[in-house]
Amino acid sequence: MKATEQNDIFNNRLQQPDIVAALFFPLSHATWQRGYYSLNKEDNPKVRTKLSGVRFQAADPSNLEPERQCQQDVLNLIQSLNRLRKTQALSNLVLSPDILTTSQSDSGTRVKFGLYLNPKGRFSQQTDAARVSMPLS
Repeated sequence: MKATEQNDIFNNRLQQPDIVAALFFPLSHATWQRGYYSLNKEDNPKVRTKLSGVRFQAADPSNLEPERQCQQDVLNLIQSLNRLRKTQALSNLVLSPDILTTSQSDSGTRVKFGLYLNPKGRFSQQTDAARVSMPLS
């Protein structure tokens, strides 16, 4: 499959309602290069936001809501990744080490994730994909 076809499939799939696209780098500010879906470095300030990305926050026994939100975001991230992987052309997709973090005023952090698509099918099995350790090279 040609890279442009794969890119079109990814772009189309990321825009479907069952994928929480806000947890990944936005289509308008990221590109595929050598298997990595990475941010255009000059776009980092444009993509930083306190409104999207996976919420990570320290546990606070007096307020469990932030922890629940974090758990829901992580669940949405994993479910979205698994749904993307169900598309044949994206079956080798895993999270990449390329992330963008944004500090929040309430001491939490938002994280958006890049992706890696192994051209040799290395991560086509769920168990292999789950064991990915960085770096991926």
